[in-house]
Amino acid sequence: MAHDFWEELRDVPGEDALLTKGGMKISFSRRELSDYFNILLEKRPLEILAGETAYWVLIPSLIAVYSFPVLLFITKKIGYSLLAALGLMMSMSLFNQSSYNYFINKYLVKPASSNIPKLLINMIFAILLYRNGYSILYALLPFIWYILVDRIPIIYLLSELLMLRVKTWMYNLADPDGVLRQVGWYWAKKHNLEQSETGRVQGKKPDTT
Repeated sequence: MAHDFWEELRDVPGEDALLTKGGMKISFSRRELSDYFNILLEKRPLEILAGETAYWVLIPSLIAVYSFPVLLFITKKIGYSLLAALGLMMSMSLFNQSSYNYFINKYLVKPASSNIPKLLINMIFAILLYRNGYSILYALLPFIWYILVDRIPIIYLLSELLMLRVKTWMYNLADPDGVLRQVGWYWAKKHNLEQSETGRVQGKKPDTT
């Protein structure tokens, strides 16, 4: 159901911005977004678009969390695993505004964002590393990476800071605003709504049949 993505929004005092219950900040007012998405919001409310956005922006950090323990177990090289996971995270961050898919978001991204599968994969690979003769500290590296990327996201925030200028240059918007725009475009096309050159929803496309 679409309501699976419902995310309450509140105005940020003194700013033309909105804040989700989960703490994601959208740097546009409700009026600006209503004007941009227009008739789309009758079919898909802003709260649902924001909820979809809140999960889609997690893809870079999720890729990093899930890839590191696998890479570490396969390569047994800490430096290579760290650089590869970081590279994957930054690559996904760079392109997460370029596309959107509802079914991937609902059936893959949203379940993967739960703490249970994150902890489970780290636990499995920690056990595998330890049983292969590595020290407890070495086996706990996936958990340390998970904490620094997801729970206390120092590494994730630093990588996003490094990517900010490039993403703004590529898309004219930083996350999550650019992702919200992409989500809106996805649903505008799904509902056969006409858009301007800037992507603003203008109304129903004329029937050419």
